Amino acid sequence: MSEFASNVNERVREAQSALDHARAEGDDYLVGVHTGQLESLARLAEENDVALPAAEVEAERATR
Repeated sequence: MSEFASNVNERVREAQSALDHARAEGDDYLVGVHTGQLESLARLAEENDVALPAAEVEAERATR
């Protein structure tokens, strides 16, 4: 895995953790912020051929 891919994966893990925390706290604003981060990271990964199935699934679930 390239350094870029590793960095994107780490950012996804951090954003996912923050999203989980925001949901547990019932903070709708931060849920929106972190969902947006995951969506942006999923787009970045897709544009650069970096596989992030967990991020794509989470971003998709969050928009439903």
